[in-house]
Amino acid sequence: MEEKELNTEERIIQAAEKILLKEGYAGARMQQIADEAQINKAMLHYYYKSKEKLMEKIFSKKFNEFIPKVAEVIQSGATFEVVLRYYIDNYLDLLEKNPYLPLFLIDTMHRNPEFINQIPELPGKVFVAGIEQQIAQHKLPPIKPYHLLLNIIGLCVFPVLARPIFKKVFQLTDEEYQIILKERKEEVYHFILDAVKNRE
Repeated sequence: MEEKELNTEERIIQAAEKILLKEGYAGARMQQIADEAQINKAMLHYYYKSKEKLMEKIFSKKFNEFIPKVAEVIQSGATFEVVLRYYIDNYLDLLEKNPYLPLFLIDTMHRNPEFINQIPELPGKVFVAGIEQQIAQHKLPPIKPYHLLLNIIGLCVFPVLARPIFKKVFQLTDEEYQIILKERKEEVYHFILDAVKNRE
C-alpha cells in the first residue's frame, strides 16, 4: 500500500476514534467521521464500507496492543497478585481510553456471532491456564478460574456501560465519574484479592 493510502487510512482511524469518544458507538455517523478526517464520504466508503467494518478494524487494533503485554506477564510465572494488578490496570486503561468498545462488542456479537473468530486470541485463555497452574502448585486455593475471570471482567466493564445511568441517578459530572473510574483499579484489585484469600 502506498504511503498516501496509509496516511489516509490512519486519518480515518484517528477521526473515527475521536467521533466515537464524543458520540458513542450508536451515535457516531460515517459522515461525521469523513468530515473529521477531511475526506468525502465516497473516499471513506472506499476504505470501509460501513461503520461496523471500521469498528472491527479499531477493535482489532486496540486489542492487538493490549493482548501481547498482558499475555507476556501472565506467562512469565509472576505471582497471582502481580498478574491480577497488571490485568486490571491495563484492562481499565483500555476501557477508559475506548469506552465505546464494550457496547460495540456486545452489539456486534448479537448481530454477527462469527465476529469472535476474527479477534486475535484474547488473554482470557492464558489467564485461566495460569490460574489453574497456580492452583495445582498450591499457590492459590481451589477457586474456579472461569468465575474469577468473569468477576474481574464484570467489575471492570459494567461501570463503563452503566456510566450514563449512574451519572443521572447520582447527578455526577463527567469529572466526578472519571475519578470513580480511576479509583476502580484499586477497588477491583483489593475486592478480587480479598475474595480469593477468603477461600483459603
